[in-house]
Amino acid sequence: MLGTLSEAGGFPAALVGFFEKFIGVKSAPIHYQLEGKKRAVEIPGVLHASIHAVVGQEGGDAVISGHPLGLAPGIPLVVAQADEVTLTDYEWNWKFAGRTGGYSPFRYQSA
Repeated sequence: MLGTLSEAGGFPAALVGFFEKFIGVKSAPIHYQLEGKKRAVEIPGVLHASIHAVVGQEGGDAVISGHPLGLAPGIPLVVAQADEVTLTDYEWNWKFAGRTGGYSPFRYQSA
């Protein structure tokens, strides 16, 4: 599967190098919320994450343009800070807050 992502190009290909091994795929509902400059995602029983935008110069968004892991090429990433991230699945058991993250508009659709 990782070879397929690499061959596909774009954002998935950029991610391949960050994974040491492929451990599986599951089908699950994903719940996403946005409220102003806050974002949250939940996969029941697996993931809960919430972030908020970091205030930039003169009260605007702090953004990063042109970085290689952007979800939407050509659209700046808004710098954010994690309020809470909990991930428990396969061999992962993560819980943290205060780390840097980001968000940007994106849309994936089938070909």
